[in-house]
Amino acid sequence: MASAPFSSFEKPLQAELKRFMAGAEYTIKPMPSKQSSSGVFYELVGKQISIKYVYTGRVETARGGQGDGASADFLDYFILFDAHKIVQKVRIVKFQSEHGQAVTSAGWLKQFVGYHTKKSLEIGRNVDAISGATLTVNKLTFDIKSKTHLLTN
Repeated sequence: MASAPFSSFEKPLQAELKRFMAGAEYTIKPMPSKQSSSGVFYELVGKQISIKYVYTGRVETARGGQGDGASADFLDYFILFDAHKIVQKVRIVKFQSEHGQAVTSAGWLKQFVGYHTKKSLEIGRNVDAISGATLTVNKLTFDIKSKTHLLTN
Protein backbone atom coordinates (compact mmCIF):
# COMPACT_ATOMS: atom_id res chain seq x y z
CA MET A 1 0.00 0.00 0.00
CA ALA A 2 1.39 3.38 -0.96
CA SER A 3 1.07 6.52 1.09
CA ALA A 4 -1.14 9.34 -0.11
CA PRO A 5 0.54 12.26 -1.89
CA PHE A 6 1.40 15.22 0.33
CA SER A 7 -0.76 17.48 -1.83
CA SER A 8 -3.89 15.79 -0.49
CA PHE A 9 -2.85 16.81 3.04
CA GLU A 10 -1.45 20.25 2.34
CA LYS A 11 -4.52 22.46 2.73
CA PRO A 12 -6.07 20.84 5.85
CA LEU A 13 -2.62 20.38 7.42
CA GLN A 14 -1.68 24.03 6.91
CA ALA A 15 -5.03 25.09 8.44
CA GLU A 16 -4.39 23.00 11.57
CA LEU A 17 -0.80 24.16 11.89
CA LYS A 18 -1.95 27.78 11.62
CA ARG A 19 -4.28 27.21 14.60
CA PHE A 20 -1.54 25.61 16.70
CA MET A 21 1.36 27.87 15.76
CA ALA A 22 -0.22 31.25 16.55
CA GLY A 23 1.81 33.04 13.90
CA ALA A 24 5.17 31.40 14.66
CA GLU A 25 7.53 30.97 11.72
CA TYR A 26 8.54 27.42 10.87
CA THR A 27 9.73 25.18 8.07
CA ILE A 28 8.60 21.63 7.50
CA LYS A 29 10.99 18.96 6.27
CA PRO A 30 10.71 15.18 5.75
CA MET A 31 12.44 12.88 8.23
CA PRO A 32 14.05 10.21 5.97
CA SER A 33 14.96 7.93 8.87
CA LYS A 34 11.33 7.66 10.03
CA GLN A 35 9.49 6.75 6.83
CA SER A 36 7.08 3.85 6.35
CA SER A 37 5.36 2.44 3.28
CA SER A 38 2.03 3.88 4.41
CA GLY A 39 3.14 7.38 5.42
CA VAL A 40 5.72 10.09 5.97
CA PHE A 41 7.02 11.84 9.08
CA TYR A 42 7.95 15.52 8.99
CA GLU A 43 9.80 17.70 11.46
CA LEU A 44 8.88 21.32 12.00
CA VAL A 45 11.78 23.64 12.69
CA GLY A 46 11.28 27.05 14.26
CA LYS A 47 11.27 29.02 17.47
CA GLN A 48 8.47 28.77 20.02
CA ILE A 49 6.44 26.24 18.05
CA SER A 50 3.92 23.97 19.74
CA ILE A 51 3.95 21.27 17.04
CA LYS A 52 7.29 19.60 16.36
CA TYR A 53 6.38 16.51 14.29
CA VAL A 54 3.74 15.58 11.76
CA TYR A 55 2.82 12.19 10.38
CA THR A 56 0.74 11.93 7.19
CA GLY A 57 -0.46 8.48 6.25
CA ARG A 58 -2.98 6.09 4.82
CA VAL A 59 -4.75 3.25 6.60
CA GLU A 60 -6.41 0.50 4.62
CA THR A 61 -9.73 -0.08 6.39
CA ALA A 62 -11.31 -2.90 4.36
CA ARG A 63 -11.14 -4.65 1.05
CA GLY A 64 -14.00 -4.88 -1.35
CA GLY A 65 -14.30 -7.03 -4.42
CA GLN A 66 -11.75 -9.80 -4.86
CA GLY A 67 -9.25 -8.64 -2.24
CA ASP A 68 -6.89 -7.50 -4.99
CA GLY A 69 -6.21 -4.12 -3.40
CA ALA A 70 -7.71 -2.28 -6.36
CA SER A 71 -10.96 -1.72 -4.50
CA ALA A 72 -9.56 -1.34 -0.99
CA ASP A 73 -11.23 1.15 1.33
CA PHE A 74 -8.85 3.55 3.05
CA LEU A 75 -8.54 6.72 5.04
CA ASP A 76 -5.87 9.38 4.79
CA TYR A 77 -5.05 11.18 8.02
CA PHE A 78 -2.43 13.12 9.89
CA ILE A 79 -1.15 13.25 13.44
CA LEU A 80 0.36 16.34 15.03
CA PHE A 81 2.90 15.74 17.81
CA ASP A 82 4.55 18.16 20.22
CA ALA A 83 8.29 18.17 21.02
CA HIS A 84 7.74 15.41 23.62
CA LYS A 85 6.17 13.19 20.92
CA ILE A 86 2.72 13.42 22.49
CA VAL A 87 -0.27 13.41 20.14
CA GLN A 88 -1.86 16.86 19.93
CA LYS A 89 -4.32 16.28 17.09
CA VAL A 90 -5.55 13.54 14.76
CA ARG A 91 -7.51 14.52 11.67
CA ILE A 92 -8.88 12.43 8.85
CA VAL A 93 -8.65 14.25 5.53
CA LYS A 94 -10.09 11.61 3.22
CA PHE A 95 -12.32 8.66 4.05
CA GLN A 96 -13.18 6.17 1.32
CA SER A 97 -15.51 3.59 2.78
CA GLU A 98 -19.18 2.80 2.99
CA HIS A 99 -18.87 1.91 6.67
CA GLY A 100 -17.32 3.53 9.71
CA GLN A 101 -17.87 7.19 8.85
CA ALA A 102 -18.15 7.96 12.60
CA VAL A 103 -14.35 7.73 12.97
CA THR A 104 -14.07 11.05 11.11
CA SER A 105 -15.84 12.86 13.96
CA ALA A 106 -13.63 15.41 15.73
CA GLY A 107 -15.22 14.34 19.01
CA TRP A 108 -14.21 10.70 18.52
CA LEU A 109 -10.70 11.59 17.30
CA LYS A 110 -10.16 13.84 20.35
CA GLN A 111 -9.65 10.77 22.54
CA PHE A 112 -6.19 10.26 20.97
CA VAL A 113 -4.96 13.68 22.14
CA GLY A 114 -2.40 13.19 24.89
CA TYR A 115 -1.39 9.71 23.74
CA HIS A 116 2.29 8.80 24.08
CA THR A 117 4.18 5.51 24.25
CA LYS A 118 3.93 5.18 28.02
CA LYS A 119 0.13 5.26 27.89
CA SER A 120 -2.22 2.45 27.01
CA LEU A 121 -4.37 2.68 23.90
CA GLU A 122 -7.01 -0.05 24.06
CA ILE A 123 -10.35 -0.22 22.32
CA GLY A 124 -13.13 -0.56 24.85
CA ARG A 125 -10.97 0.88 27.60
CA ASN A 126 -9.68 4.30 26.59
CA VAL A 127 -10.72 4.22 22.93
CA ASP A 128 -14.44 4.11 22.25
CA ALA A 129 -15.65 1.31 20.00
CA ILE A 130 -18.06 2.30 17.22
CA SER A 131 -20.81 -0.07 16.16
CA GLY A 132 -20.46 -0.82 12.45
CA ALA A 133 -16.89 0.49 12.33
CA THR A 134 -15.01 -2.21 14.23
CA LEU A 135 -12.38 -2.83 11.55
CA THR A 136 -11.78 0.87 10.93
CA VAL A 137 -11.51 1.64 14.67
CA ASN A 138 -9.06 -1.24 15.16
CA LYS A 139 -6.85 -0.35 12.21
CA LEU A 140 -6.74 3.39 12.91
CA THR A 141 -6.02 2.85 16.61
CA PHE A 142 -3.26 0.37 15.79
CA ASP A 143 -1.75 2.79 13.25
CA ILE A 144 -1.75 5.74 15.67
CA LYS A 145 -0.12 3.56 18.31
CA SER A 146 2.51 2.14 15.93
CA LYS A 147 3.39 5.50 14.35
CA THR A 148 3.78 7.09 17.78
CA HIS A 149 6.14 4.26 18.78
CA LEU A 150 8.05 4.60 15.50
CA LEU A 151 8.54 8.33 16.08
CA THR A 152 9.61 7.80 19.70
CA ASN A 153 12.08 4.94 19.10
